[in-house]
Amino acid sequence: MEKSIYLIDANAFLTPSKSYYRFSVAPSYWRQINKLAQKGFIKTIDKIDREVRPRKEDDKKDEIQLWYENEFKGEILSSKKQEIVDEYVNVINHLYESEKYNEKAFLEWSGREDIADPWIIATARAYGYTVVSFERKINYNGGSPMSSAKIPNVCQDLKVKCTSLFNMMEQLEIEL
Repeated sequence: MEKSIYLIDANAFLTPSKSYYRFSVAPSYWRQINKLAQKGFIKTIDKIDREVRPRKEDDKKDEIQLWYENEFKGEILSSKKQEIVDEYVNVINHLYESEKYNEKAFLEWSGREDIADPWIIATARAYGYTVVSFERKINYNGGSPMSSAKIPNVCQDLKVKCTSLFNMMEQLEIEL
């Protein structure tokens, strides 16, 4: 079976580093992530930097920031590529036009440099990648539009593959 290429949201780096797979407990997890990233199966985008690399002073950086800056060997895609920008416009237009989302959800994601979510989806859509996120899908059954857009919902709307970290680990045969 051909392996997918996974596009990692910031929370799929941050959450494991602070809970499930802390560096002191599961260094093999991070080595495997890096090895798969070097082989091109795990990538991310430049827009997650604000979340993963928030500190400027070296003495204030946490383990995930240090690892990401010094050891992560995966491709960090530029959101400035035209095909990604075009898909970003499609993602934002979807939020604006869909009856599932209200104006607050649209404004939360549109035109803001500090929100990576629509860019992750746009990148996955542009290249056929699978998004990996800890966000949970919100069940929508009509009625009041949602005031917050969640990655799994928008991925489903736009037919972009989205999965959990644990499913990605299983597919890539990461063993602890």
